[in-house]
Amino acid sequence: MRRSCAAEVRSVIAVKNAQSIAGADYIEGMTPADAVALKASKGVAPVRPRGARIIVLGDSIDAAPNGWFPYLCILSSQKVTYQRSAGIGGNTTSNMLARIQSDVIVYAPDICIIGGATNDHNQGVPEATTRANYAAMVSALRAAGIAVLVRRTPPCDVAANTGSWNSVASRRAVIQRHNAWITRWATDRGIPVVDIYTPLVDPATGGLRAAVAGDGTHPSEQGYKDMATGILAAGLPSIFVGKVFLSSTKADGATANSNPVFIGDSNADGGADG
Repeated sequence: MRRSCAAEVRSVIAVKNAQSIAGADYIEGMTPADAVALKASKGVAPVRPRGARIIVLGDSIDAAPNGWFPYLCILSSQKVTYQRSAGIGGNTTSNMLARIQSDVIVYAPDICIIGGATNDHNQGVPEATTRANYAAMVSALRAAGIAVLVRRTPPCDVAANTGSWNSVASRRAVIQRHNAWITRWATDRGIPVVDIYTPLVDPATGGLRAAVAGDGTHPSEQGYKDMATGILAAGLPSIFVGKVFLSSTKADGATANSNPVFIGDSNADGGADG
């Protein structure tokens, strides 16, 4: 049976971690725990990869287990370190603001990436409300000592369900207007911006490129990969580098992951428990 995408993502992350810890001593099939044990047997303290514990707060664009955020963690060799996804399908920025304490702040990440706006546009939320919600989320995170990034909103090929953007052209126009605003607004406040729009957009239409169009709102899996590679090609903001060590034991209270070193496979699905 083919492993799930989530299991494949966990497996790739585990391999990357083991390779980073073991270095030249890495052997195919080695787990992170094996790598730590091997280094210890040689009397060498393992050099663990460094990265910041990160939560992404957003909507279904951010919730996919095979989405842009897990791929960014993998392809960055864990400079971007997955703590958890707080993406929920259908969420507007008002929904995200309402749960920021329970879904982000309580987990004490180093960094939160704020997504959203797709469902604001789909549900006709006034732009002023969306902008006020971003400001409130940034204020709440900064007050809790959490560094903040924002991401741009991806292109779309579907008209809104209600409100002012109930044609494809007006939906694309509000996305472009929102992205211009959030880039300017965030930059003025010293907040790094993650661009997931440019890797997906067809410049001729303002919609999704045909190769990554997915269902018209959500990109295909290739689109999610392209988002991650596009972020890396543009250069990771320095905020991502050098915050905390990745876990080296299963019992690591610093992460929300119940099995951060990918030990055990109790259900025999080919992926680690957790």
